Amino acid sequence: MGSDEQATELKKVEENEASRSWTGGRLALRLNKPARFRGTSANKPAAPATSAEPPRGLRLIRLLAGVGLLFAAWGCLMLAALAFERVNLGLRLHALFPHALISLGEVAAGVWLIFIALVCVVAGAFCLSLAITSHDW
Repeated sequence: MGSDEQATELKKVEENEASRSWTGGRLALRLNKPARFRGTSANKPAAPATSAEPPRGLRLIRLLAGVGLLFAAWGCLMLAALAFERVNLGLRLHALFPHALISLGEVAAGVWLIFIALVCVVAGAFCLSLAITSHDW
């Protein structure tokens, strides 16, 4: 076999592999592509220059988002307290099965509101820490 025949055979094998990977003979998009399929850095355009300055008002937006999230957490905790108070009152007044199911639903809603409140506290504290301490963006 000559080198031309080997090159032709290799090309057929590569085309067969490409046709098995994708329909229509398109090449598979893999991270470990052979070097001949990778573009060279000389052909790529240069990346645009980025500004070192953060967008205007970014600290204010972070501050408002943090305070808003903390207020939302406070509201969720108040609603959860109201739900648990209703459950406590409902269990004392009614011992019937449907009221017990309603009370169970109110407990689930209260627990969900407490979870939302915790998430809001964490996100709000993070936003406030970025607004107060961050010098870079």
